Amino acid sequence: MKEVITGLINNLVILLALSVLYSYVSRRWETTSVLRKVIVGILFGAVTIAGMMNSFDMHNGVIFDGRSVIISLSAVFGGILTAIITSLIAIMYRLFLGGSGSLMGVLVILSSAALGLIFNSLNLFNLRSRKVLSFFILGLAVHIIMLLLMFTLPGHTQKAVFTQVAAPVLIIFPIATAFLGFILTDEERRNVAVTELKNNEALLNETQKLAKLGGWEYIVATKELIWTDEVYSIYEIKKEKGLSLFEMSISGFSPQDRKILESAFSELLENGTPYNLEFPMNTFKNRLIWIQTSARPVYSRGKIVRVSGNIKDITERKHASEALQTSEAKFRALVEQSLTGIYILQPDRFLYVNHQFTEIFGYSRAEILSGMGPRDLIIEEDIQMVVNNIQQRISGKIKSLRYVARGKHKNGSTIWIEIHGSNLDIDRESVIAGTILDITEQKKTEERIQKSEEKYRQIVETANEGIWVIDEHSNTSFVNQKMAEILGYTVNEMLNKSLYDFMDKQEIDTAEINVEKRKHGVSEEHEFKFNRKDGQPVWVLINTVPLTSNRDAYTGALAMVTDITSRKKTEEELAEYRNHLELLVQQKTKDLEAFTYSVSHDLKAPLRAISGFSDILLEDYIGKMDNEAVRLLKIIISNADKMRLLIDDLLEFSRLGKKEIHAANIPTNKLIDEIKSEFEQELQNRNVQWDIEKLPEIIGDHSMVKQIFVNLISNAIKFTRKRKNTLIKIGCEKEGENNVFFVSDNGVGFDMNYVDKIFQVFHRLHSLDEFEGSGVGLAIVHRIILKHGGKIWAEGEINKGATIKFIIKTKSEIKK
Repeated sequence: MKEVITGLINNLVILLALSVLYSYVSRRWETTSVLRKVIVGILFGAVTIAGMMNSFDMHNGVIFDGRSVIISLSAVFGGILTAIITSLIAIMYRLFLGGSGSLMGVLVILSSAALGLIFNSLNLFNLRSRKVLSFFILGLAVHIIMLLLMFTLPGHTQKAVFTQVAAPVLIIFPIATAFLGFILTDEERRNVAVTELKNNEALLNETQKLAKLGGWEYIVATKELIWTDEVYSIYEIKKEKGLSLFEMSISGFSPQDRKILESAFSELLENGTPYNLEFPMNTFKNRLIWIQTSARPVYSRGKIVRVSGNIKDITERKHASEALQTSEAKFRALVEQSLTGIYILQPDRFLYVNHQFTEIFGYSRAEILSGMGPRDLIIEEDIQMVVNNIQQRISGKIKSLRYVARGKHKNGSTIWIEIHGSNLDIDRESVIAGTILDITEQKKTEERIQKSEEKYRQIVETANEGIWVIDEHSNTSFVNQKMAEILGYTVNEMLNKSLYDFMDKQEIDTAEINVEKRKHGVSEEHEFKFNRKDGQPVWVLINTVPLTSNRDAYTGALAMVTDITSRKKTEEELAEYRNHLELLVQQKTKDLEAFTYSVSHDLKAPLRAISGFSDILLEDYIGKMDNEAVRLLKIIISNADKMRLLIDDLLEFSRLGKKEIHAANIPTNKLIDEIKSEFEQELQNRNVQWDIEKLPEIIGDHSMVKQIFVNLISNAIKFTRKRKNTLIKIGCEKEGENNVFFVSDNGVGFDMNYVDKIFQVFHRLHSLDEFEGSGVGLAIVHRIILKHGGKIWAEGEINKGATIKFIIKTKSEIKK
């Protein structure tokens, strides 16, 4: 027996060592951690092996140790994963030891783990409700089963083993289970408490951080000041050793505020008077903030031993308060300056009115707030309606209401007012807050408008033009009498009929397109054909505008309709006559062109004769003529040459009228280069500077387009002849979708008062003595531009040059 007890005591020592190791593991890992469960399982298994290595050996491999205690508690404290790991380690080592008691040993291990898990699942070992008795009962149950399992031993050893170990097993092992369970539970509770304390501290620090609230404590005996972390954060300074916190705590205040704070602190130490103060403060990062600091004394045996205080960053609150005060001031100013009367009302008297309210009724604010109510400001005929509306809102039947009533001005006049009010609860009392709008002028305007509408309705009904209104579905919503007469219907017959009921199928398609335009906000004037009631067509001129709602949604269209049937007949007759005239003009034009060609051709022969004979006279008889005769003869030759040039230009101008355009892609810059080369000989002795931009391609007749640039460049060269330095610029500008080509120079220019004559035949802005020419060149350019569907114009100033601009189709425009 003595050896049994000694072995058991050895096992108890090992169990105590287990509690120390378990405490370390519990502090290191969380209870729910899988790693903790594995480590605890290995730890319990190792202690089990240590116990079996210090076991009490009996007959033929029968050993007793504290493994049953350890394994059952591993299930309680670690759960199923820990119990499995501990049991597997114990079973493997027990099988390694062998002997006749191996079976019993394995069964004891399994039964101990099973009982521990059963007790755990019954929630008998909740951390809050664990008791020593619960562990003792567990130990007793485990070791009763152990004794029963002794019957698995060989028969000859059962009695001897049972006799030796039964009493110690049933006494010491349950006590050991209860003792070790209590120790482990106490350790676990302590760890939980430590964890909760850390969590609470972290929560407190986080709460202080979120609330921007720091705590401090002053120890009176040692004059030591202690700050929490948030105080350092508020002061924006790092927590370091050796800092003089007392001096730092007041360094950020102004001298005046510092005196107030020091005085309050001294008063607290002397008389125990708490304080709660607010100051602006500069942090150690020189940022201005507002703080609230408070302190109270802590007594021990009637003496102040400590001062406990808080410091809170109230910058946001201060800014919010200032913003609120500013907002309130703005709101009050807005209310007082409002053009709408504003009031707060109890059922029978006004609690507040603004300045405009007093202006509407003519009373002073003092008079109204001295006890006046709605009955004093509303005429007798409307007072009951107003009182009923007030009662409905006070009772909560109606939350908000807007209506019109008649009020009494102080001077006795009646005014129209629009009243709006909503039910509110202020200080648990039901009141009405709302607005009063003086609509007296609006009412007078409405009466004037009503009279005006009646007058204009008479005008509309008696108008000589038809007026037709359709709704968003193209149904007739209004027509005047004239409109009905134009189509041969009565007004009632046209109302509610579709617009399309008054036209043929071919007109309907056009009308649908026009209606779609109205839906997109397009107004226009156009001619249209309708059918009269008798089936006869009627032509009208329609001026149509879309109608929209306040939200710009299409609601229909309004049309002013004029009967132009007679005019259309006249136009058709005129068109026939015009066609006849055009045929006559075409015939006459052909005759004129033939005549022009014939005359020009016939004139050339005598001109050549004049020039030829004049040249012969100059060559053969120059020695026989005096100087005056030679001069006159040269004049004859010059005028003959001018006449011949004029005839050639006229022929060219005449041919343009019937010449067809052969359109092609023309690389404009290449064309300009060709034309420049043609003028090189003429410009050899002149200083000419060319400024030619990159130009887009032109679609047109190559020879005609070349003639445009030849004539324009020739003019630029001619009219800059008197300039020492000539500048000719050729470029293109973008105006909307059009390309505007231009040729400009720095020549003599022209007077813009005569710009309308510059493209006319024979009209010259400079005399022949100054500049040669027939006066047909620009007229030719003008005709070519018109044949290409373009336009041309000129800009200039005397002695500051001229610019000729024109629009002609380009390659990109043709593609469009």
